[in-house]
Amino acid sequence: MITLRSYETYDDLHRIQNLMRDGMRAYPHSYMHPGDVEWWLFYNPSGETPQDSAFLWEDEAGNLLGWVLTTQSCVEYEVYPHPSMRGTPLEARMVDWAEDFLKPFVNREDPNVEIGCVFADHTSLQEVLRARGYHLRDYLVYFVLDLRADLPPMPTLPPGYEFLPRMDVTFAEPRAYLHKNAFSSTSRMTPDYYRQFMAAAPMYDPEHDVVLRGPDGAFVAFAMTWPDHATQRGEFEPVGTHHDYHRRGLGRATMLEGLRRLKASGMTLATVCTGSEQHGNIAFYEACGFTRVNTVLRGSKKSE
Repeated sequence: MITLRSYETYDDLHRIQNLMRDGMRAYPHSYMHPGDVEWWLFYNPSGETPQDSAFLWEDEAGNLLGWVLTTQSCVEYEVYPHPSMRGTPLEARMVDWAEDFLKPFVNREDPNVEIGCVFADHTSLQEVLRARGYHLRDYLVYFVLDLRADLPPMPTLPPGYEFLPRMDVTFAEPRAYLHKNAFSSTSRMTPDYYRQFMAAAPMYDPEHDVVLRGPDGAFVAFAMTWPDHATQRGEFEPVGTHHDYHRRGLGRATMLEGLRRLKASGMTLATVCTGSEQHGNIAFYEACGFTRVNTVLRGSKKSE
């Protein structure tokens, strides 16, 4: 018998992350990174807690078979079955449950329900979604970089620019405002949200929250990286540069510093995603040495 319950404690976080690790081992470029899970759960300006948004599917022995991430404010969800459960009826069951769960939150003027991340090689889930009337479209490009190879040479920074050796909570205000500037069209980041995230996310490592500071002390670019020692994979999420400092090579320098720190910590592979229509970002990551290996789809349908 399969049972469903909501997220409860950090033990559930670790079990979810281990499922994602199992997925990355079975399908190397078809599951999101454990660090992504912490960014999703612990930076959430909607006010929805992990208990509100993460749901676990277990068998009688308590083994985690899959989990669903919901965002009520956006009427959106994601489905992550354990790799052993791909292509089984559980996938359809999880999709149907998520749709029912989100029905009370549907905006009747725009009655769409969205599934946020479906990897292009996860064909069984795509079949489930198309059978239920979802329109699937390209959403993200998924990149990797082999850290066992030589990294591109680090450019010389302009005079007065330097990387912080590590982030500190005392820098939460300029760090939050840098994030908000870089993602100005969508970000709701505040210093309080950043402080809460730093305190709540167990994998967050301030040495891997790479920040470039200018000669006047202003924060100009950042690359948050997530080293995962169990898989030796590091993830970049999120990455940004202040609008006033674009096209100076500062974002690329910050990415390369992030790669250097990941490699020094024992990572053998780095990953990053960007929007499939963000052609400037795609070219940027390719220029940093990343290679495109997969596409992530997004799906939508009218709620009944």
